[in-house]
Amino acid sequence: MKRPGLRWILLLVAGLWGLFLLVGGYNISATSGHFHGVPEVLEFTMRNSVHWRASEEPPGNLGDPALIRRGAGAFEDGCRLCHAMPGHAINPISAAMVPPPPPIEDAIRDWTASELFLLVRDGIKMTGMPAWPAPERDDEVWAVVAFLLAVPELETRDYERLVRPEINRGVLDEPGLSAIRSDILVRCSACHGNHGEDTGQGAFPLLNMLHPDYLEASLLAYRDGTRPSGIMAPQVANLGNRELRLLAEHFGNTLAATATPDTRDPPDAGNDEYHRARQLVETGDAKQRIPACSACHHPAGYPQSDRFPHLEGQPRAYIRQQLELFRAGHRGGSAFAPLMTLAAKYLSDDDIEALARYYGKAPDPAASASSR
Repeated sequence: MKRPGLRWILLLVAGLWGLFLLVGGYNISATSGHFHGVPEVLEFTMRNSVHWRASEEPPGNLGDPALIRRGAGAFEDGCRLCHAMPGHAINPISAAMVPPPPPIEDAIRDWTASELFLLVRDGIKMTGMPAWPAPERDDEVWAVVAFLLAVPELETRDYERLVRPEINRGVLDEPGLSAIRSDILVRCSACHGNHGEDTGQGAFPLLNMLHPDYLEASLLAYRDGTRPSGIMAPQVANLGNRELRLLAEHFGNTLAATATPDTRDPPDAGNDEYHRARQLVETGDAKQRIPACSACHHPAGYPQSDRFPHLEGQPRAYIRQQLELFRAGHRGGSAFAPLMTLAAKYLSDDDIEALARYYGKAPDPAASASSR
């Protein structure tokens, strides 16, 4: 008698498995876990997958307090719900997930910076861990990684200082803000201060130097996805035009519309970097196809239009980051953004650094240290 071939055995197994699925035999309820041994196999597979795919070289500034501060804000808004803040257990709802997300101290254990970058950027299938919502923004992902690497040294009070700086609650009672939900205003103030002022860390742009029209255009671009950001887009995703305008009027002001002569005499005015920056600002570099910054921005950093940003005094790291995003074609924004994409296309790393130092303000070391 001829024995059934391997093909028929496989077809029978497949048929039985299909019938099992068809009649709902597999219990997808979150009240029960996987079959015995499956979690271990999945964990083994996940770790090997990350290990072999983590190839991004970490930047050299992962210990920068401003970068850690920026990453802490992103963690607070997008990650704490599942992974809890340092020193705390996850909440009961998260604990009921299958598999449950580990507390942040456990989640980062035994991973390198490159592996953490891959996990934050790409997420993990079938775990509830999402990919970063703006895949173009590696700079934002690295900020989160910088924070995660700092977690082992953070106590709860350190974390609280990072994500909930002292906020003047009286700002909520200011005229004209009743149309904005108080929770939105408080979240904005946590990073940008009560009125968009300098927090002393250089982690975020100074909004009170930006004209409300420019700030409104930026918020609309974040909301509509033309300016990618996994940090800002979730904050404004559900806000209407009227709320965005009120936020722009509250945090921005008209200082940027008032140009003044450039009377600066910086201490490093004699070096090559300063002269290169001055050249780019005043005349550009025709040979390298770089237009003059002063075509849109006053040499002192003031904008030539309400729709352009005020540069002088913004954090150097922020100016550097924006120029790098424009050069890479990832910045986006208002209708004027393509002008900057073309202007930045041929800037070298040295050019970007020179402009950041020319226009930008160095962070206050004392303030940065006190934030840790």
